[in-house]
Amino acid sequence: MENKCTEFSVKPLVEVLFFLLLSTYLYNTVFHIGINLYLSDLIVVAILALTVIQMIGKNHLYQYRRFIFLFALLFLYYLFLVFYSYALLGNSIHDVFGRFRNLFFYPLLFFAGLLFTRGKADMNRYLGMIKIYLVIAVIVGMVGIVYPSIRMAKIYARDEAGAAVVEPLYYMIVEHGTALMCCLVVIHQLLHLLKKPKKILRPVFFVTIGLIGIIGTQNRSIYIVLLLSFFLIGWYTRKSERAIKTRVKTAALFLILLLAVSILVFIYSPLYEKFQGRIDETVTTFTGEKEFFNSITGIRLARTLITFNAWLKTPVLGCGWGDQITEYDIYDLYGNYVRTTYGTPHNYYLTILYQTGIIGFVIMIFILSGIYRALKPANRLTRENTTEYTLFIFYLVFLVFNVANTHLYGHPVFIPLNFFLWGAAVSYSHQLKNK
Repeated sequence: MENKCTEFSVKPLVEVLFFLLLSTYLYNTVFHIGINLYLSDLIVVAILALTVIQMIGKNHLYQYRRFIFLFALLFLYYLFLVFYSYALLGNSIHDVFGRFRNLFFYPLLFFAGLLFTRGKADMNRYLGMIKIYLVIAVIVGMVGIVYPSIRMAKIYARDEAGAAVVEPLYYMIVEHGTALMCCLVVIHQLLHLLKKPKKILRPVFFVTIGLIGIIGTQNRSIYIVLLLSFFLIGWYTRKSERAIKTRVKTAALFLILLLAVSILVFIYSPLYEKFQGRIDETVTTFTGEKEFFNSITGIRLARTLITFNAWLKTPVLGCGWGDQITEYDIYDLYGNYVRTTYGTPHNYYLTILYQTGIIGFVIMIFILSGIYRALKPANRLTRENTTEYTLFIFYLVFLVFNVANTHLYGHPVFIPLNFFLWGAAVSYSHQLKNK
């Protein structure tokens, strides 16, 4: 009786904390107490504490012992990296433990997702909370475009001299993590149309909200992820029953119309001037009107090549943990100095490889591939397994998104939130396959 009461008292609290964690995408204040302690960190600690309480006297996670083993292995290797980076390389203890927090502590929410998801009802509640949050975030973002002074969300960057700067998100409706959640909702609602084609009003509303957030973020990798989502939906419905195919074609026509209207509205919004600047930047880069290695694309490519070459010097252990922001001296193909920039290679996988070496990279790939295998549906897409395919398709585009971003390496909300979601998805998929 005590265990049952504990379960029903803890689980709703975890769901509330999950929504609060989502909300820190909008506002995530920092407490400077020797280290940077985010509001989201306190929420993560609370969820992990409830997870430990829930695990007492139970063996719910034993069936996921493969993941437990991989995380234990990761923990031991990361402990070594802490010693290696601080004691042997002399890097800042603040930076070293910052990387440990991002790459091990935050991902532990994967086990919270595993533990607190027992079936379809739980998974639907998490998806429902994401939809509610997106409505709030997009509305706040749209109001913030008109009245920039109310914007709470910030971006953290470096200026040309390498100094840290904090800038409000004046030029986008939502930040990138929220935009990725928009992709999840768009995928879910389009597949929902296959299940209940006559109930179209709610999917139309949420797809519209999702497209506004995605278009308004002005992030090219998010646009690619959205297009990839459409392709994968079409790919996995190609062998489905005839009724499903008919609904897919109807949904595709509807989506094209909705996308066209969204783009038209966007063109006449205050965001378009900034968006036009991004287009001009891309065009002038690839037409040769602007020196390639002085463009955003060229700089990111140069960072990638420099980072890879640096990894080749210490391939096994990597360079160790330090400041995530690196100084890059950019040279053209003839060896002439172009400029110095500050940032990251904008590639999660390369960053992991560079800082943790081939050992840390392989362990992390085993974890990500384990999630892939757990989420991969056993049956073709039908009206009954649309949620399962939603999570699987979203996971695929999530992996692609991180090829051009380092959010999974350094974002205090993106990391724990997505690992919680993948834990929940793995648990949900496992239960479906073992019915």
